[in-house]
Amino acid sequence: KRRSLGVDTYAAAYERREVLRAGGLLSLVSGIQLGLGGQGLARSEETEEPFYFDFDEGHLAALIPPGYVNIENEVGPSNNELPTYLMTPDAVAQRELKKKSFQQLRNPRTNSSIIFTTTPCSSFKIAFTRVNDISDYGSITEVGNFVLPPALRDLRMTERKEEFAERKTVRGVIKPPSRRYYRYDFTTQDGLDHIAINLAVVKGFVYTMTVTCPQAVWSGEEAELLASMETMTVA
Repeated sequence: KRRSLGVDTYAAAYERREVLRAGGLLSLVSGIQLGLGGQGLARSEETEEPFYFDFDEGHLAALIPPGYVNIENEVGPSNNELPTYLMTPDAVAQRELKKKSFQQLRNPRTNSSIIFTTTPCSSFKIAFTRVNDISDYGSITEVGNFVLPPALRDLRMTERKEEFAERKTVRGVIKPPSRRYYRYDFTTQDGLDHIAINLAVVKGFVYTMTVTCPQAVWSGEEAELLASMETMTVA
């Protein structure tokens, strides 16, 4: 039986994940659960249970609804791509960085996709001071002005703040700064798709989680997909 992502499911899974993270066991458990060292499900492994998906070696994690599969291996290497032994070290490094910076999950039933990306802050938008949080680029409205398409419908913006507990250091007790997550969801201008985007910054990189869902099925998927986006954390 397909298990949906209810509030109780999220609360229990989030609490379990935080306990595992504190104990340094998250990547190990994710690897056992997902079958790919914490990087996601193989294409043939579709699950009827919600599952945690770790992206970029665990720097981003989110609870994914049932029915999504990793399609990173669906497309083979480009025909004009050189074999590794003929590539320069820089070219190999760039190729590996590209693989790490993009990952896509897809639901064959609804034709919906969940896409994860990571971009260096220096490439995302020029800033003259160090960027430690997405709010350093401006308010949710100001960031939306340069990340969203100019023509869209029914835009909704949501800001979420993650607080951290005080911790003891050699310099005394410190309170880490909060981390903000900006979410935008809207309908495309042609009315065919609904898109929701999460953005957050950590350790010099902008992380995004983007949901694309056909408008025809959005009403039935909205609650589950938006609840999934609420579980996105970066670290």
